[in-house]
Amino acid sequence: MNIPFLKTWGFLVFFFPLLSMSQPAVWSPAGASTAATAGTQAGISGSFWGLFGNPAGMIGIGQLTIGSHVEQRFSIREMSAAQIGVVSPIRENQAFGARVSWFGLGNFGEGRYAISYSIEPLEKFRIGTSFNIYQSVIPSQGSGQTIFADVGLQYDVTSNLTLGMFAVNANRARLRNLGEGSPLPTLLQAGLSFKASEEVTLMADISQEVAGPLSLRAGMQYQPTEILIIRAGVRTGPSAVSAGFGLKFDSLLLDVSADYIPLLGFSPHIGLIYQFRKDEA
Repeated sequence: MNIPFLKTWGFLVFFFPLLSMSQPAVWSPAGASTAATAGTQAGISGSFWGLFGNPAGMIGIGQLTIGSHVEQRFSIREMSAAQIGVVSPIRENQAFGARVSWFGLGNFGEGRYAISYSIEPLEKFRIGTSFNIYQSVIPSQGSGQTIFADVGLQYDVTSNLTLGMFAVNANRARLRNLGEGSPLPTLLQAGLSFKASEEVTLMADISQEVAGPLSLRAGMQYQPTEILIIRAGVRTGPSAVSAGFGLKFDSLLLDVSADYIPLLGFSPHIGLIYQFRKDEA
C-alpha cells in the first residue's frame, strides 16, 4: 500500500478545498527556528526571520545576512515549500530586506515575492512594512495575482520584555484574474518575548485570520552553550507540538525542527543563516 500516495490523495480530497479558500501556504511562518517554537514571532527582535513575519523584528541585525528555509508539509514530497531572503542593516536604526517564497503541489503553486523596510524612529519602538507580490496557480481555476502590504510594530517594555504585533495583507487585497476576484485572508498576530535569563527566552502569541479561528501559541528557547540552541513549542488551531535545535558555527547557523499535527503527521524543517563579517560585507 502506497501510504504517501494515500496521504496526498487525502489532502487533495479533504484539505485542498479548505486551503484554496483560507490561509495560503506561504502565509505560514518561515524558518526552522520559528517552526520549532510553534510560530511565535511577534515579539522577536534582531531576527533574520522577521523578514518573513514581523518586519519590525529586522532591527538589531548587525551585518548583511542571508538565509533559506525548506520544509516538507506532513512528510509529503509534493507539498514542499522553500524560502530564501536577505537582510541588510541601513545605518544603526534601519534595515532593508528582500524575500522569495514558493509552495508547490503538482500543478498547484503559490509564490510570494517581497521587499521589506524597518526603522526605529524612537528608542525602544520599531516599525516595519513589507510590500508583496502574490501569485496563485490552481488547477481548473487558473492563476491569479495581487499586491498587498504587511505592517508590524514592536516595543521594548523593559530590557527583557518586548511586545509586538503584525498584520499580513493589511490592505485586504483580492486575487485578480481568478474567479470573481477571490479575497485573500488577513492574518493578525500579537505577542511577547521575555528573556527570563541569559540562556532562556519565552514567547507567547495570539494569531487569527479575520473571521477565522483563534490560534494560541507558546514557545521557548534554551541556549546552554554558545554552539547549541534548543527550542520547543505548542499551539492550538489546529493543535500541534513542535521542537528543534540550532547549531552555531562562527557566522553560520543551522536550524533543524519538526512540528506534529495528530491528524496529518510530521512536517520537517531545515534552515540555514549566514551572517557576513564586517570585512566580508
